[in-house]
Amino acid sequence: ERGSIVRESKFRHLFGKPWKKDLCFTDVRLQTSTNQSNGIKTNDEFFAVPWETAGGGSIVTVPLAMKGPKIPLKYPILNAHPSPISDLEFHPFLPYLVSTGREGCIKIWSLPDAGDGNSIPELPEEFGVLDGHKSRCSQLRFHPSANNLMTSGSADKTVKLWDVEKQNSLYSIENGISEQPNDIQWNMDGSLISCCFQKEKRVRLYDPRQSGDPVFDFEAHSGVKGTYTCFMEGNRMITVGFSKSKGGKTGRSMSIWELASPDSVSSPVASKIVAENNFSAVMVPYYDSATGVAYLTGRGNAIFYYEINNSGEMIYPVGQSKTSIGYTAATPVPKRLCDVKTCEIERFYLVS
Repeated sequence: ERGSIVRESKFRHLFGKPWKKDLCFTDVRLQTSTNQSNGIKTNDEFFAVPWETAGGGSIVTVPLAMKGPKIPLKYPILNAHPSPISDLEFHPFLPYLVSTGREGCIKIWSLPDAGDGNSIPELPEEFGVLDGHKSRCSQLRFHPSANNLMTSGSADKTVKLWDVEKQNSLYSIENGISEQPNDIQWNMDGSLISCCFQKEKRVRLYDPRQSGDPVFDFEAHSGVKGTYTCFMEGNRMITVGFSKSKGGKTGRSMSIWELASPDSVSSPVASKIVAENNFSAVMVPYYDSATGVAYLTGRGNAIFYYEINNSGEMIYPVGQSKTSIGYTAATPVPKRLCDVKTCEIERFYLVS
C-alpha cells in the first residue's frame, strides 16, 4: 500500500477574504505616538481605536454594524486621558471599556447603545477610575472567566490585580518585575499570568492566587525586540520572538512550551522559524483553541496562520492572508460573530 506523501490537514485550503473597500473605513486617524500595546480592540458591538488629536488621549468607538467608507462628520470623540493612550480593553462580559494613558490611572467607561449602524451613538460615560500605579500603565488584560477581574502592568515595576466593580486593587505582584512588561496574558482558565520583559529577555509566569516568586522563569527568545505570548490548552504556551538559528542568523521563531514543572521550560517542545518575509516587525500570536490554529498579527502586510498538533514538528504553516496596505495593529472579534454558514473560522479587524 502506497503511503501518503501529503500531510493530512483540515485547513489545507484556509484563506483570508478582505471586505470590499466601500465597507471599510478609509479616514481613521490612528494615534501615532509610540505604543507597546495593540492599536485596536473589539467586542460584540464596537471597535475602539486611539484617535490622533492634539495632546493625545482620545478614543473613538464605532459600532460594528456601521460600514464605511467614511466615518460620519462630527462623530463624537472621547477625550479619555490628558496623555496619549497606552492601552485599551473591552470588558468580556459587560458593556464597559477600560483605558489608560501615560499618567498611570485606569478609567472605566460605560458604553452606549450601539444602535443598528445607521445612527451615531452617544459618547461613553465615565463609570470609575482605578488609581494605584505610580507610573505609566501599558497593559490591560481581563480575566478570561471571572467577572470584573483585570490585571495591569506598569513602569512602576508592579503588576496589579483589580476588582473593576468595586474599583480597588486586590493584589500587587512585585517579585521579579524588573521593568515594565511588554506583554501580559492570562492562561485559558485564569490560573496563571505571563509577563514578558524585553530588556531581560525573560518570561515569568505567576499564580495570581499566591504571593511570592514566579512559578516559571525562563528565556524564550534571545532577540532584543521582546517576546509575545499566548496560551494553549493542556498547560502549553506559545511564544514568538527573535532568536539565533544554528547558522548564526537572527530570525523570528515560534516556540511551544510545556508548563508541567519548572524544569520543563529548559527547552521548548517545538520551535520553528516563522513569518520570514515580514521583515523585522513585531508579531503577536493569537491561538484559537477551537481549531488548533495559531495566527501571527501585529504589523506588516500579512496575517500568517499555523496549524498546531501533537505529532511530528507540531507547528505547520498553513498559509497567509496578504493585505493591500500595511497595517499597524490587528485584533480578532469574538468567536460568536463569525459566519459559520460561509465556513468563517476567524475574523480580524485591522487598522493602519
